[in-house]
Amino acid sequence: MPLIPSVDTLARALSRRNAEIRVPPTPTLVRVQATVTAVSTGSHTCSVTFGASTVVVPGVKYMPHYVPSVGDICWVDLNGGDPLVIGQHV
Repeated sequence: MPLIPSVDTLARALSRRNAEIRVPPTPTLVRVQATVTAVSTGSHTCSVTFGASTVVVPGVKYMPHYVPSVGDICWVDLNGGDPLVIGQHV
């Protein structure tokens, strides 16, 4: 298995939340682009798909300064199995 998993493999693992995710030992933070597919403002979470993957990753937290909208292209920081939407790609 390569050090950096494919986008689809990563998305599938994140969507299961209990799977072991292998990320490179350094850097520990990886930034990727994603598309917002659903938003829950009450819980400050959204669902995203990474790159060309069709796998929806639910329950991704987002930063308070950015409230995503469905269809937004956003930046997601991955630190192990904890994705965090940090803002919109402009």
